[in-house]
Amino acid sequence: MIEIDTDADLFEAQFDSARRIVRPDGSIRHGHCVGIGIDVTEQDDLSRALRKRDEELRQMLDLAPHLVGILGPRHERHYANRVALVYYGVSLDEWRQRDFELEVHPDDYDRAKGFVDHSLSHSDAFELEMRLRKGDGTYRWFLVQFNPLRDDQGALIRWYVASTEIDDCDGTEERVQQENVAPREEVAKASMFEEIVGVAPSLTA
Repeated sequence: MIEIDTDADLFEAQFDSARRIVRPDGSIRHGHCVGIGIDVTEQDDLSRALRKRDEELRQMLDLAPHLVGILGPRHERHYANRVALVYYGVSLDEWRQRDFELEVHPDDYDRAKGFVDHSLSHSDAFELEMRLRKGDGTYRWFLVQFNPLRDDQGALIRWYVASTEIDDCDGTEERVQQENVAPREEVAKASMFEEIVGVAPSLTA
Protein backbone atom coordinates (compact mmCIF):
# COMPACT_ATOMS: atom_id res chain seq x y z
CA MET A 1 0.00 0.00 0.00
CA ILE A 2 1.34 3.44 -0.93
CA GLU A 3 0.01 6.76 0.37
CA ILE A 4 1.07 10.02 -1.28
CA ASP A 5 0.55 13.52 0.12
CA THR A 6 0.07 15.49 -3.11
CA ASP A 7 -0.50 18.79 -1.28
CA ALA A 8 3.08 18.97 0.05
CA ASP A 9 5.73 20.95 -1.83
CA LEU A 10 7.94 17.87 -1.54
CA PHE A 11 5.65 14.89 -1.69
CA GLU A 12 6.09 12.11 0.84
CA ALA A 13 5.21 8.60 -0.18
CA GLN A 14 4.55 6.12 2.61
CA PHE A 15 4.65 2.50 1.64
CA ASP A 16 3.96 -0.78 3.37
CA SER A 17 4.71 -4.00 1.53
CA ALA A 18 5.00 -7.65 2.43
CA ARG A 19 8.38 -9.33 2.02
CA ARG A 20 9.85 -12.78 2.51
CA ILE A 21 13.11 -12.75 4.41
CA VAL A 22 15.54 -15.67 4.17
CA ARG A 23 17.59 -16.05 7.35
CA PRO A 24 21.20 -17.34 7.38
CA ASP A 25 20.00 -20.77 8.56
CA GLY A 26 17.75 -21.08 5.51
CA SER A 27 14.47 -20.52 7.30
CA ILE A 28 11.99 -18.10 5.79
CA ARG A 29 10.25 -15.34 7.71
CA HIS A 30 7.43 -13.08 6.54
CA GLY A 31 7.26 -9.41 7.35
CA HIS A 32 6.27 -5.94 6.26
CA CYS A 33 8.67 -3.29 4.96
CA VAL A 34 7.55 0.18 5.99
CA GLY A 35 9.24 3.34 4.72
CA ILE A 36 8.90 6.87 3.47
CA GLY A 37 9.94 8.15 0.06
CA ILE A 38 10.65 11.88 -0.32
CA ASP A 39 10.64 13.85 -3.55
CA VAL A 40 14.17 15.22 -4.06
CA THR A 41 13.67 16.58 -7.57
CA GLU A 42 14.46 20.16 -6.54
CA GLN A 43 17.58 19.09 -4.64
CA ASP A 44 18.75 17.09 -7.65
CA ASP A 45 18.14 20.08 -9.93
CA LEU A 46 20.10 22.32 -7.56
CA SER A 47 22.98 19.83 -7.41
CA ARG A 48 23.12 19.64 -11.19
CA ALA A 49 23.09 23.43 -11.43
CA LEU A 50 25.95 23.71 -8.92
CA ARG A 51 28.00 21.10 -10.78
CA LYS A 52 27.43 22.94 -14.05
CA ARG A 53 28.50 26.22 -12.45
CA ASP A 54 31.66 24.61 -11.05
CA GLU A 55 32.51 23.19 -14.48
CA GLU A 56 32.04 26.61 -16.09
CA LEU A 57 34.25 28.26 -13.46
CA ARG A 58 36.98 25.68 -14.03
CA GLN A 59 36.78 26.27 -17.78
CA MET A 60 37.12 30.01 -17.23
CA LEU A 61 40.15 29.49 -14.99
CA ASP A 62 41.72 27.11 -17.50
CA LEU A 63 41.33 29.71 -20.26
CA ALA A 64 42.76 32.57 -18.19
CA PRO A 65 46.26 33.61 -19.41
CA HIS A 66 47.66 33.39 -15.88
CA LEU A 67 49.01 30.78 -13.53
CA VAL A 68 46.11 30.41 -11.09
CA GLY A 69 46.16 28.50 -7.82
CA ILE A 70 43.65 28.06 -5.00
CA LEU A 71 45.17 27.47 -1.57
CA GLY A 72 43.82 26.80 1.91
CA PRO A 73 44.32 29.11 4.91
CA ARG A 74 47.72 27.54 5.64
CA HIS A 75 48.67 27.58 1.96
CA GLU A 76 47.74 23.93 1.49
CA ARG A 77 47.20 23.35 -2.22
CA HIS A 78 43.72 22.64 -3.60
CA TYR A 79 43.57 23.57 -7.28
CA ALA A 80 45.72 24.88 -10.14
CA ASN A 81 44.44 25.80 -13.58
CA ARG A 82 45.58 24.17 -16.80
CA VAL A 83 47.96 27.01 -17.69
CA ALA A 84 49.82 26.56 -14.39
CA LEU A 85 50.03 22.78 -14.74
CA VAL A 86 51.37 23.07 -18.30
CA TYR A 87 53.93 25.68 -17.22
CA TYR A 88 55.22 23.54 -14.35
CA GLY A 89 54.92 20.35 -16.39
CA VAL A 90 53.02 18.41 -13.72
CA SER A 91 49.61 16.90 -13.08
CA LEU A 92 47.18 18.35 -10.54
CA ASP A 93 47.99 15.61 -8.01
CA GLU A 94 51.73 16.22 -8.49
CA TRP A 95 51.26 19.97 -8.07
CA ARG A 96 49.39 19.41 -4.80
CA GLN A 97 52.34 17.47 -3.43
CA ARG A 98 55.06 19.86 -4.64
CA ASP A 99 57.07 22.10 -2.36
CA PHE A 100 57.04 25.85 -3.00
CA GLU A 101 60.84 25.84 -3.02
CA LEU A 102 60.90 23.73 -6.19
CA GLU A 103 59.06 26.42 -8.15
CA VAL A 104 60.96 29.57 -7.15
CA HIS A 105 64.39 30.74 -8.30
CA PRO A 106 66.96 30.18 -5.50
CA ASP A 107 67.84 33.88 -5.47
CA ASP A 108 64.17 34.81 -4.92
CA TYR A 109 63.21 32.06 -2.48
CA ASP A 110 64.09 33.70 0.86
CA ARG A 111 62.31 36.92 -0.07
CA ALA A 112 59.23 35.07 -1.34
CA LYS A 113 59.13 32.78 1.70
CA GLY A 114 59.25 35.83 3.95
CA PHE A 115 56.09 37.19 2.35
CA VAL A 116 54.37 33.79 2.50
CA ASP A 117 55.27 33.25 6.16
CA HIS A 118 54.02 36.74 7.01
CA SER A 119 50.69 36.00 5.30
CA LEU A 120 50.07 33.06 7.64
CA SER A 121 49.57 35.45 10.55
CA HIS A 122 48.47 38.56 8.60
CA SER A 123 45.95 37.51 5.98
CA ASP A 124 46.15 40.66 3.86
CA ALA A 125 46.45 40.77 0.10
CA PHE A 126 50.00 41.18 -1.20
CA GLU A 127 52.03 40.85 -4.37
CA LEU A 128 55.65 40.37 -5.32
CA GLU A 129 57.82 39.80 -8.37
CA MET A 130 59.80 36.58 -8.61
CA ARG A 131 61.09 34.03 -11.05
CA LEU A 132 59.17 30.77 -11.39
CA ARG A 133 60.66 27.57 -12.75
CA LYS A 134 59.20 26.01 -15.89
CA GLY A 135 58.99 22.31 -16.45
CA ASP A 136 62.05 22.50 -18.73
CA GLY A 137 64.18 24.04 -15.97
CA THR A 138 64.20 27.62 -17.25
CA TYR A 139 62.86 30.59 -15.28
CA ARG A 140 60.49 33.41 -16.17
CA TRP A 141 59.61 36.56 -14.21
CA PHE A 142 56.08 36.81 -12.80
CA LEU A 143 54.04 39.27 -10.78
CA VAL A 144 52.46 36.99 -8.17
CA GLN A 145 49.33 38.30 -6.43
CA PHE A 146 47.88 36.69 -3.28
CA ASN A 147 44.25 37.56 -2.49
CA PRO A 148 42.43 36.23 0.61
CA LEU A 149 38.81 35.02 0.70
CA ARG A 150 36.94 35.18 4.02
CA ASP A 151 33.62 33.80 5.21
CA ASP A 152 30.75 35.84 6.68
CA GLN A 153 32.49 35.88 10.08
CA GLY A 154 35.73 37.18 8.60
CA ALA A 155 37.64 33.92 8.95
CA LEU A 156 40.14 33.16 6.19
CA ILE A 157 39.05 30.19 4.09
CA ARG A 158 41.00 30.49 0.82
CA TRP A 159 43.93 32.15 -0.89
CA TYR A 160 43.55 32.94 -4.59
CA VAL A 161 46.94 33.23 -6.30
CA ALA A 162 47.35 34.68 -9.80
CA SER A 163 50.77 34.86 -11.45
CA THR A 164 51.14 37.12 -14.48
CA GLU A 165 54.25 36.81 -16.62
CA ILE A 166 56.32 39.99 -16.89
CA ASP A 167 57.64 39.99 -20.44
CA ASP A 168 59.89 43.04 -20.16
CA CYS A 169 61.35 42.35 -16.71
CA ASP A 170 64.75 41.55 -18.16
CA GLY A 171 64.70 44.83 -20.05
CA THR A 172 63.69 46.65 -16.89
CA GLU A 173 66.61 45.14 -14.99
CA GLU A 174 68.99 46.14 -17.76
CA ARG A 175 67.68 49.72 -17.74
CA VAL A 176 68.04 49.91 -13.96
CA GLN A 177 71.61 48.67 -14.20
CA GLN A 178 72.39 51.23 -16.91
CA GLU A 179 70.83 54.00 -14.82
CA ASN A 180 73.00 52.96 -11.88
CA VAL A 181 76.13 52.80 -14.04
CA ALA A 182 75.69 56.35 -15.38
CA PRO A 183 75.88 58.11 -11.97
CA ARG A 184 78.88 55.99 -11.03
CA GLU A 185 80.66 57.06 -14.23
CA GLU A 186 79.86 60.72 -13.52
CA VAL A 187 81.23 60.37 -9.97
CA ALA A 188 84.37 58.72 -11.31
CA LYS A 189 84.90 61.52 -13.84
CA ALA A 190 84.42 64.17 -11.15
CA SER A 191 86.93 62.42 -8.90
CA MET A 192 89.47 62.22 -11.72
CA PHE A 193 88.99 65.94 -12.42
CA GLU A 194 89.59 66.81 -8.76
CA GLU A 195 92.74 64.70 -8.74
CA ILE A 196 94.02 66.43 -11.91
CA VAL A 197 93.26 69.85 -10.43
CA GLY A 198 95.08 68.93 -7.27
CA VAL A 199 98.31 67.80 -8.98
CA ALA A 200 98.60 70.07 -12.02
CA PRO A 201 100.39 73.38 -11.12
CA SER A 202 98.99 75.10 -14.21
CA LEU A 203 95.46 74.41 -13.04
CA THR A 204 96.01 75.36 -9.41
CA ALA A 205 97.68 78.72 -10.16
